[in-house]
Amino acid sequence: METHALIFLLLTIFATSCLCELTCYDCDPINATPEACKHPKDNLVVNSNCKAQPNTTTLCMSAYVKDTANANNSGIYRGCVNKPIDVNDACDWLKENSNLTYMSCQVCNEHLCNQILLNPDGSSSSNSIYNYSFMLCMALMGVFRLLR
Repeated sequence: METHALIFLLLTIFATSCLCELTCYDCDPINATPEACKHPKDNLVVNSNCKAQPNTTTLCMSAYVKDTANANNSGIYRGCVNKPIDVNDACDWLKENSNLTYMSCQVCNEHLCNQILLNPDGSSSSNSIYNYSFMLCMALMGVFRLLR
């Protein structure tokens, strides 16, 4: 019985962590209102299923960007980013490969994790984000203990 529980636990962890595409909030100042992109969870912002690319790490991104050439392009951007595996810092990589000024930038790797509150001055404050993987592991550990 314990062997079956252990196999179930391992398969569940593998399925939830490896087989699912990453989902991120997806908005920008051009296609969404500033308030919607500022608080994506509260304003039902569109979610995107990120498509993994070879030799990259798929992440969710939140950034407050300024465009000195066109102020209409300035504001909060949220979405998927595929960071090359040889790049250490995704935000530095984005800054280096863009004509825009990044006032703040954060990346994360959990579903809908890119909801951090970003401010025009570059500061940020974290919303409460639940770590689903941790919660799942803790619940499964509890079930495993009960089956002993």
